[in-house]
Amino acid sequence: MAAIFEDCSVCLQQELKACAETYTIDLGLDAETTYKLRIEAIDDNVYEQEITTDEDGVLEFESVDYPTGLFNQYAGTFILKIFGENECIAETFCNNENACIAVSFRDNVLKTEIKCCD
Repeated sequence: MAAIFEDCSVCLQQELKACAETYTIDLGLDAETTYKLRIEAIDDNVYEQEITTDEDGVLEFESVDYPTGLFNQYAGTFILKIFGENECIAETFCNNENACIAVSFRDNVLKTEIKCCD
């Protein structure tokens, strides 16, 4: 069976370090702007948090703000969406091709930052 998120035009694909304390999203968002980060888990749980970007437009969220151990290597793929003022339409990024990020977590991955291009 093919993975649901194989089409990279639908979601930006990312692998991040499992159980990190902090995760960074650097997708060229507006500086010092409040966004809503929505994280959709494979078990249909949805977590939302308002986060303000820094002076460079970077979002940062901490795993302590979510259930303990949520971002582990066995949790499956999470879908991250970022909403601005219009809470019904997700922001697009990476040359307006993506409106979501499909994230999986691995023990052997060191990075904790999501970027359009690595």
